[in-house]
Amino acid sequence: MTRAGEELRHVAGSAFGWTRAAVGALDAAVVDQLDHLPAPLAAAGHQARELVTALVRMPLPTAEVQALVEQLHAQRRSIQAMEAQLAALDHQLKLLEDSLHPVEVWVGQVQSLRDAVGQTEPA
Repeated sequence: MTRAGEELRHVAGSAFGWTRAAVGALDAAVVDQLDHLPAPLAAAGHQARELVTALVRMPLPTAEVQALVEQLHAQRRSIQAMEAQLAALDHQLKLLEDSLHPVEVWVGQVQSLRDAVGQTEPA
């Protein structure tokens, strides 16, 4: 796993750990008080408690997040490889351009000479 993936896993684990601890403390404080409420409110409170408990106990999407981070890292490596290839191609084109410069100058001189002697090619 990449360093970014490890950091994300640590932050997510810490956040979920803190949430679980907070819900546990809240649950202990609330569960006794629910029985002292009128029946409809107590039932709703117990139902909400069960939903929150189920939510907190849900497994973390660790594998999915790790796969996403690794996929993004692979895409970045692919782009970096393409950048290297483009830099190499740019260098080759620069060399070709530089090597054609004397030919370009020579062609211009030949054209100037033809124009000077009046022997331009027919159109």
